[in-house]
Amino acid sequence: MTLGMYLINSRLCKRRIGARLRMRCGARPNSPCGLKQWPAPHRILSPSPQKIGRLHSAINSTCKAGRMTAVFIDRDGTMGGGYDMEFPWMYAPYPGTREAFALLNSNGFFPIIFTNQSCIARGKDNGYDFAAEFREIGAYDWFICPHDAGDGCNCRKPKTGLLEQAQAKYGLDLSSCFVIGDRWSDMLAGGLCGCRLILVMTGRGQESLGIDRARWGGYSPDWVAPDILDAARWICRHKDNNTKPA
Repeated sequence: MTLGMYLINSRLCKRRIGARLRMRCGARPNSPCGLKQWPAPHRILSPSPQKIGRLHSAINSTCKAGRMTAVFIDRDGTMGGGYDMEFPWMYAPYPGTREAFALLNSNGFFPIIFTNQSCIARGKDNGYDFAAEFREIGAYDWFICPHDAGDGCNCRKPKTGLLEQAQAKYGLDLSSCFVIGDRWSDMLAGGLCGCRLILVMTGRGQESLGIDRARWGGYSPDWVAPDILDAARWICRHKDNNTKPA
């Protein structure tokens, strides 16, 4: 076989493998939270097939050994942008957000984004590629609620569906995981699942400690950070003692 024929055959093989992966990992008729109608293609809410393939072996070995500690991170108001953005492309990361993700990754944590994005249900996302954004920032995985407040799903924070999806996927012990967020709904979702809570003062952090404090009054933050980078540094300082006290 000539070199040229070998390269052609290799490319055809890669295309066939890629097509099979896309068929297996493409759009699904039902949403992750079990609603009958799914307003957006499922593929925009999950990592690419290529990323799944690269990480599959590492994920299995890590979870079996019980070593996976996830850090769940809210997007709007925590990572960047603002809490009142109408369109997802209005988002821009805060200074220090990229460094925070790099710090968590380099210290053996698994940063996972969990975010409400009702812009999808409202048709205001215009096919925005959340997956590309989250891959570029350094997220290990991401879980998105695409529903509006009145849709009756179980994944819109403060409900715990997004965290439970991650727990089911990776076999997590949520009591050893962290939640970083700016809103009372982030804190309540994490508290209900037994996670350690870090409130950031960006976004609606001040409101969460003020007028919204009673809405998650049964829980207290383990740390109040000025921003996501300080939150990541606090987690890394406490990585050898990452189980929530009884």
